[in-house]
Amino acid sequence: MEQRLRFSQFIPLLIFSFILLAQSCKKADPCEGVTCQNDGVCVDGSCQCPTGWEGEFCQTRTLPSAIKITSLSVTKFPETMTNGAAWDADGSGPELLPYVLTLESDNKTPKDVYWGSKINTTNSSGGRTINFPLISPALTIDPVDKYYAFFLYDYDDGSLDAMGGIIVNFAEHIDDRPETFSIDCSTCIVGFEVGLEYIY
Repeated sequence: MEQRLRFSQFIPLLIFSFILLAQSCKKADPCEGVTCQNDGVCVDGSCQCPTGWEGEFCQTRTLPSAIKITSLSVTKFPETMTNGAAWDADGSGPELLPYVLTLESDNKTPKDVYWGSKINTTNSSGGRTINFPLISPALTIDPVDKYYAFFLYDYDDGSLDAMGGIIVNFAEHIDDRPETFSIDCSTCIVGFEVGLEYIY
């Protein structure tokens, strides 16, 4: 009888130990308390981020590896040279030819031709947007976080007369991933609008 009493007192302790052991063996959900942002999905306790996002919780925009320019328009240009003379000797409008130049380490001085259009306009008149229907050759900005000069020339009989340019670093302006981007400023004498496609 005394032996049975001791065993019956031991049973609750045995049950409690079994419950405690079962609880510790039960695996908790590794994604519990993990909140992924920007349509990220938690898998095994870590956020799997969609294209364009990175970071522990998909909270940081990924810089594209490159940007493809899908369209290019000239939105403004000087109708005459700085001395007031017409761009062409016959008094007609300029033949617009856009270029993209790389810059020296000072991010101001043109260095090399990165891209030059094979298509130019003929006798362009100011006050309206000039669309380039075809980007030829193809234009891809890579790396994205580098400074480039979008430059405009008047093309006459194989010679180029500089009309003006604008320096831009796309990484500083594409947080919202716009489909079109205006390369312009209030004091700029030339302006561009480009269509963008992001490559990751």
